[in-house]
Amino acid sequence: MSQNIENIVKCRDVSVYYGENKAINSVSIGIEKKSITAFIGPSGCGKSTFLRTINRMNDTIEHCKIEGSVIVDGQDIYDPSVDVVPLRAKVGMVFQKPNPFPKSIYENVAYGPRIHGLASSKSELDEIVEKALKGAGLWNEARDRLNESGTGLSGGQQQRLCIARTIAVEPQIILMDEPCSALDPIATSKIEDLMSELAKEYTIIIVTHSMQQAARVSQKTAYFHLGNLIEYGDTKEIFVRPKDSQTEAYISGKIG
Repeated sequence: MSQNIENIVKCRDVSVYYGENKAINSVSIGIEKKSITAFIGPSGCGKSTFLRTINRMNDTIEHCKIEGSVIVDGQDIYDPSVDVVPLRAKVGMVFQKPNPFPKSIYENVAYGPRIHGLASSKSELDEIVEKALKGAGLWNEARDRLNESGTGLSGGQQQRLCIARTIAVEPQIILMDEPCSALDPIATSKIEDLMSELAKEYTIIIVTHSMQQAARVSQKTAYFHLGNLIEYGDTKEIFVRPKDSQTEAYISGKIG
């Protein structure tokens, strides 16, 4: 595993169990700062489970146990003293299905900054909301509709609203679990362009079932199979010259 100081996430020998079932088998990986890393692999290979170890979302699942260490920005996030609320602000998550709150567009974005005490006045909150919507590429479409319900937006706009909600609390890392799988090609293209823009400021880790998407957006790719990390490296290398025969079989469509 690269010990590059620019690795903002360092996972060492991470295993995840659901009861007796071992879903992730001793995975070690370093994720570079301000880059896009894609996790690919067949359905049920553990890529989403592993993604959720990076902001302790697996804590919400009964009988889920984690071994190994996950260091985010120098801190072991599984240390008993760690509070998951600020952790999940620092390591935000965008889910497969857009899940805006049943509130106005404004309140969707203002919710996080408000509970984390990031604004001391209404005008500061207004600024944060505007900046986040601009950052998510949604400001022009939403500026005259801020008091309308977020659930009234199209699927692609809802997903960008969820991204705005995530970046409003100034995270360092954004986890995206198949963020485009419920979207049409045009909305998908907008989200992909947005990811490239966001990676200038944030570290992005994306789980995707689309190898084309991984090839288009990411600098690094990790291939998972049956809970194991089979290969990890530069995206171009993985897609053009994979070192492992299992990776090659997946990328060439022999297994899926």
